[in-house]
Amino acid sequence: QSTGEPLMNLPSISPSELSKNFGIGPFIIIGLYLLLILLIGVVSKLKKKKDSAEDHFLAGRSLGFLVLPFTTWASVTSGYTLLGVPGDAFRIGYNALMWIPGILFHNLCSILVFPKLYRLGRLHSFITPTDYIQYRYKSRLHSICCTLCLLVPSIMYILGQCKAMGEFIAGLTNGSVHPFWGAAFLGTIMLIYETLGGMRSVAWTDVVQGLIMLLGYIFLCFLITTEFNGISTIALRIREINPALTAVPDITQQLSWGSYIVSVSTSSLWPHVMQRAFASSDEKRLRTSIAIVTYAPFISIMPCVLIGLISVTLFNSDSVRSDQVFTLLMRLLLSKGGFYYWIVSVLMAATVASIMSTADSILMGISSLICLNVVKAHFWKNITEKKNIIVSKITSVVVLAISVTATNFFHLDLKDMLIVQMGILMQAAPSFYLGLYLTTPVLTSFALITGLIIGNLASIVIVILFKKPFGVDAGIYGLGLNLLTVLIICFITWARGDTKNDDQAIPLAPLFNVEDQKETYGPSAETHIQSVIGGIENKKEDVAKEISLEEENNELIQDEKIGNENSSQRVESNEVIDYPKNIKLDLNARHPGKFIVCWFLLLLYVAAFFPFYRKPGTQDAFILGFPIWAFVSLVISFVTVLYITFSTIFLWKSAKVTIN
Repeated sequence: QSTGEPLMNLPSISPSELSKNFGIGPFIIIGLYLLLILLIGVVSKLKKKKDSAEDHFLAGRSLGFLVLPFTTWASVTSGYTLLGVPGDAFRIGYNALMWIPGILFHNLCSILVFPKLYRLGRLHSFITPTDYIQYRYKSRLHSICCTLCLLVPSIMYILGQCKAMGEFIAGLTNGSVHPFWGAAFLGTIMLIYETLGGMRSVAWTDVVQGLIMLLGYIFLCFLITTEFNGISTIALRIREINPALTAVPDITQQLSWGSYIVSVSTSSLWPHVMQRAFASSDEKRLRTSIAIVTYAPFISIMPCVLIGLISVTLFNSDSVRSDQVFTLLMRLLLSKGGFYYWIVSVLMAATVASIMSTADSILMGISSLICLNVVKAHFWKNITEKKNIIVSKITSVVVLAISVTATNFFHLDLKDMLIVQMGILMQAAPSFYLGLYLTTPVLTSFALITGLIIGNLASIVIVILFKKPFGVDAGIYGLGLNLLTVLIICFITWARGDTKNDDQAIPLAPLFNVEDQKETYGPSAETHIQSVIGGIENKKEDVAKEISLEEENNELIQDEKIGNENSSQRVESNEVIDYPKNIKLDLNARHPGKFIVCWFLLLLYVAAFFPFYRKPGTQDAFILGFPIWAFVSLVISFVTVLYITFSTIFLWKSAKVTIN
């Protein structure tokens, strides 16, 4: 270890004392937290208005200013934040700060994708990302391929969260509880409140989980600033112990983090992330939510990185695994007793909350994909809304049971799983990004499906043969081949003049036609139409012209037999429902994706974070406890946060609606 004065005023403590139980405190806090979220599940069940897919998976598209930012933040802050990021900092030093630009890059891409997807989703009642694919390309095979690219990584994601739940409970009880039973217990709690209230339960519990995590991060900052002799002292001690942890990273390390940042660009396509966008009560609240969540990396990632750096000065890296440092530091704090004991208890509850808040969201995303884009789309087209919700709940139980069981039999490395699942997810990105911004008929489903398949196959081959060539994730190479394949096929299609295929890309028509909705949604058409119109009427400032029912009497239509041609079902109500025939939405309303400079900054952003201007291995001077190269990256990160905030306020305006 190191010499000099200790960084923390702790009593001398032996390794055997570090293995003692945490005591009753953490269990009291965690128990109260679990009781509270179960109570929220019961309340959300009572508040549930109807058994519909929209209400179950999107909380009736009613998430507002308070709930939406918290549920978005909580759903993307997984157990890896508190358990994995400190371990990364312990292992690779200041390089772990690259987690911050990675998350910010996700937000940058979100402001380019969400505006159009939200508008289309509100207009055409999208619930899952694959709903957009079916609308955009009218190809069943394309929808299946994209569903698989979203579903497989999501299942891997839930496996990782189940592993984290089990191992955390095992560590908290000092091995008295097996990881399987720990994961099963927390999973059962999660299933209860999720099946009771659906997305409404998940979102409301995310608020509680988010508040607990926020309190935990505040306590971490308190410990860092009060109990240690400052970040500058910590930095000097780290350089004394292991100079490589403060040195300018080499080219391989920079490429590795660069590939991570690029792969994170597709994080907005996660089903549970996209559901938050679709569930927003209106576009203004979605913009506000993204602006608020953009500041989250400095609140959540930075304290965890500092905890890992502090651990370098406290524990011997030869005898301590990187995934143990957070738990060991918590045990070390317990030795001070008193107030610190309860700080540790809250931090333990924050860890449980961070894992469960992500796991329940992923589980909801998986069940929506399976129920809506697999069962209903391909096997049971005439399934009723009520039966669909039942299938969703059964799906959640089965998926979670398999995931908890699998973690008991297979060794799963969370970091490796993250790389693989992002590699699969990003192969679906061209179908979304290109589809949203290119309406050319040469962009066909055939081109995108071929690219998707080649990209995934290439990623698998590269992982097996080379694992991570030049420090770059295999998924990045796969994405490159994916895009190249799409480009070649589109060029051939254009050169041949063959642009009249049935599966060709269609223009994004900003029109909601009542008769089309009857044909598409069958017995639930009336409910869907009323939902869309109700949402628009609740946002009168976005309506371009006032609706006058007296002036539209000649355009009203009466309730009639609806549904598929082979269905004999009728709408239960015999009331005459009056609604406009056409609702037009300005899809081209101002948003960041319309500005070329935003796309240029996106490319510049990836390169700006890396110290290519410094010789690898150089030991820079420290600024406020950070090497110059790391400090520059943090400054760029903060400037990026300000840019995203500016974009959501001034470059993104809510779309105007015209009802005829």
